[in-house]
Amino acid sequence: MNIIKNNNYYKLVGGKFLSVIGTFVQSTAFSLYIIDTLNDSLIFATILMSALIPRIVLGPLGGVFVDWFDRKRLLVGIDIASGLLLVSTAVLFGNNLSLPVVYFICIGLGILNSIDDPLVMSLIPELVEEKDLANANSINMFSSAIGNIIGPILGVLVYTNFGIESVLYFNGISFLLGAFLEAAMKVKKNSIVTQKNFSSFKNDFKDGLNYIFSNKLIFLIMSSIFIQNCFFNGATTVGIPYVARQVLKIGDGQFAILEIILIVGTILGLVISPKISGNYPLVKVFPKLLLGISGCFLLIGLICLLLGNSQQISFYLILVVYTVLGALSINVNISFQTEMQKIVDSEMFGRVSSLILSLIMASIPLGQLLYGYLFRVMQPSLPFLLTFSVIVVVATVFSLVAKNNSFFVSKN
Repeated sequence: MNIIKNNNYYKLVGGKFLSVIGTFVQSTAFSLYIIDTLNDSLIFATILMSALIPRIVLGPLGGVFVDWFDRKRLLVGIDIASGLLLVSTAVLFGNNLSLPVVYFICIGLGILNSIDDPLVMSLIPELVEEKDLANANSINMFSSAIGNIIGPILGVLVYTNFGIESVLYFNGISFLLGAFLEAAMKVKKNSIVTQKNFSSFKNDFKDGLNYIFSNKLIFLIMSSIFIQNCFFNGATTVGIPYVARQVLKIGDGQFAILEIILIVGTILGLVISPKISGNYPLVKVFPKLLLGISGCFLLIGLICLLLGNSQQISFYLILVVYTVLGALSINVNISFQTEMQKIVDSEMFGRVSSLILSLIMASIPLGQLLYGYLFRVMQPSLPFLLTFSVIVVVATVFSLVAKNNSFFVSKN
């Protein structure tokens, strides 16, 4: 990744890096705390859902606020509110968190951070030049990936040695420090809506929907990402763990390696992303990346079909394929974000990006449900071969529809 010489951009990335670490520290510690105190898998699952549902439900609506208000102040305000929520909870309840308090924290943070991703996506084009967008998105995702590794490790250490109260202070302070960095950014103000009422909210929300469905390129990208993401996440979050445990019979240590290797692949993909996503237009790179991803699932399906009895060989082959899969999938995300930042009008970006991101997020549980059923009724190799076929179709349709290069024109 090339270095971007922009201190304001790094203040944004640094602020989000701190909040990402704190968030993963807390999510890891909450998992351990609930399992240790209640030993109930259903309650544990509902707690995970309580943090996700506000993002799916409120994300599309929150995009209007991203376009209505000063984006820098909105981001800083959200992080300050998140930090104060956590610190005040730690002060009031200490290490004795009841189940309702845990739900309150998860739902509260889910509501506050439901527009976090669209906010960051909308601020990046205001901080860097268009030619640096792909690299800027790579660096931002790289910092999140590092936080994804560091956070869970710190979460275990802080919770085990100091208790859940210290975890709340840790995450709260990380949000407040992040807000301090973000407040120091110098960024061009977006246009602020002066008339704010329910009628204008409804009209602006409709404008966001109309913008997506009237723009052929945006609708094509959104549809392709939704289908690909549905099958990709189903195969990786349900299929790979199922095969690892039920078919290959791997132990806990190897399973942990399998979980980490996808992140390693993601980091490798971020390092090489300027060579891929930064040098080629979406119309060329996107279908090639999808075909590469489909090839990975074809290989996993063939490994399960032909080498299922050779457990160690199959495991190491899947590790190699999984690494490549992580590198390719993160470049799909970078290409998608960069193209959206180029073609969507700044005053519409909050609404458009939040609607699309929420729809993509909604594809995750759909894929998980689908693959939970497929692995119950099919041989383990067949769902992966199905994923290969579907993603090939998506890549082919995208290429055929996108042959009209006039679609791919950046905004002025």
